[in-house]
Amino acid sequence: GSSRLDFDDIDADGDLVGLGGSLAVTDLFHVFASYGHGNVDVDGPGDVDVDQIAAGAGINYPISDTVDLVGQAAWVRAEVGPFEENGVGLF
Repeated sequence: GSSRLDFDDIDADGDLVGLGGSLAVTDLFHVFASYGHGNVDVDGPGDVDVDQIAAGAGINYPISDTVDLVGQAAWVRAEVGPFEENGVGLF
């Protein structure tokens, strides 16, 4: 069978914090990382822990003196309660 999730019926409140940064390696190339952690209180299931880690690299190509075109690729790991996933993100 299938199930349907109706977001109008979800009441959630949470506290989340995050930390991230980047470092220019050359004029065109940078590396970055971020970490986020928190707890969300959802009516019904109760408290759900949330963790997210991302690390990657990017290229910033100047289009003009004030605008850069930025592309990034990252490895991402996310844990929400008992569920966890790893993957690649393109930004």
